[in-house]
Amino acid sequence: MIEIGLGTGGIKSNVSPLIAEQYTNTKPKIQILKSREKAIGYPAITIQHIYVVFYLCINIGSLSSIATTEMEFHIHFWAAYLLPLCMFLVGFIDLLVGKKHYVRRPPRGSVKYPSRLQSNVGWSHPQV
Repeated sequence: MIEIGLGTGGIKSNVSPLIAEQYTNTKPKIQILKSREKAIGYPAITIQHIYVVFYLCINIGSLSSIATTEMEFHIHFWAAYLLPLCMFLVGFIDLLVGKKHYVRRPPRGSVKYPSRLQSNVGWSHPQV
């Protein structure tokens, strides 16, 4: 259970910001397609597509609950816990091996002040 908690809270929650940091294009780009047509690539749409694929993979991974209940029923509890542990280990090893290839930006201060400002706006305009 501890490994599952560490994997869910430690790996899964940090992958989403890591994905956002990997895409560095900020300006629209003109691309020439194979049909010799020009197309404009918008970074916002590309980021949206990246996250659609990311959440698709998460939803496919959520189907492992079916596999774990079947494994628990037909094999034993250890097998049901072994499956998510193996999946989290694959993700963790992938993060460690690819660490030198990732774009990493340093933290930019605290989020306490901006979040406090947002909360104050929310409390001062409750009917919006």
